[in-house]
Amino acid sequence: RAIAPFKDGQVVFTTKNGVVYAIYLTQNESEGPPEHIALSALKPAPGSDVRMLGFDGPLHWETDTNGNAVLDIPASARTSPPCRHAFVFKWIKN
Repeated sequence: RAIAPFKDGQVVFTTKNGVVYAIYLTQNESEGPPEHIALSALKPAPGSDVRMLGFDGPLHWETDTNGNAVLDIPASARTSPPCRHAFVFKWIKN
């Protein structure tokens, strides 16, 4: 199900069973995930585990000086992305 605020730039939000999914949509077919994704509208709670579907292990993320949650996408996930067109990040809804 869609969850407010629904969209933040190239990211759309859904939820299921208490988990938030942030789906990064690419602009074109050859585009992979960026090095960083900043979320301002809907953010994980401090200390939350954020994971990228198709990639092992939690991602490093932090809150920047503007209050955005900035997800760091590992180089291995950028050079060999787990999928095309959309990249999904998830965390437990706070």
